[in-house]
Amino acid sequence: IHQILASQFSIIPVQYSLDAGDVVILDIGLGSSNYPVLDLKGAKFSINLPSAMMDSTSVEVLFHQHSWLAEGSPFISLGKVPWDGRVDAGMARATGNGATGFGVIATVVFIIEEDLEGFKTNNDLIEIPVTLLNGGITDSEGTLYDIDGDEFILKFDPHQGNIDKYNLIVYPNPAQDILNIHLNGKTSIESINLIDPQGRMIRSYDDINLKQHQMDVSSIPAGLYYLQVNHTEGTLSQLLSVIR
Repeated sequence: IHQILASQFSIIPVQYSLDAGDVVILDIGLGSSNYPVLDLKGAKFSINLPSAMMDSTSVEVLFHQHSWLAEGSPFISLGKVPWDGRVDAGMARATGNGATGFGVIATVVFIIEEDLEGFKTNNDLIEIPVTLLNGGITDSEGTLYDIDGDEFILKFDPHQGNIDKYNLIVYPNPAQDILNIHLNGKTSIESINLIDPQGRMIRSYDDINLKQHQMDVSSIPAGLYYLQVNHTEGTLSQLLSVIR
């Protein structure tokens, strides 16, 4: 039996640029302070966007280990791309009672596949619709509920005097094992240095010459580090937290 709840999913853009090869990061929220979700055991949703926009092989769905939904229980999760332009995702608490709360539960990450001149509006902006639909949750009694989705328009002005012409995106941060490093903008990563607070070089990677790179930090002691990324137009740095 399906019932409808007043709570809803929401799309929260965290980072995006719409040039080819740039990364888009969208947080997925569930519930609100006015309409929190009660006794939740599992949730699912789908995201649709123009197929020409997304590199399907780059899609990641990251359910947050420390979110209100996962608190106090291990969980199982799944994210897949059944066809270009579609992302299906879901998670379920494996033990314990249902969770009650609201806020971000997951993050969806993907890379822009090609330049999107075909999506320009009359005012020369690029506008991309992203739709969340097929939302649903299950409570601890096994009752299924339909949840309203959301739509967000990603807007990008390719001609603006962009303050953040080059943007370093590092996720997840804090990191435990695999760290993703991506550089938005018309440039590429040349080398990466990982430096501890005493100024000692912990890791160094040269001759990358790509817009993205993965780093395994599973053997690095927990703590704070400086991530220095040298690219074709300069250098960007970001503080990285490694946790265990």
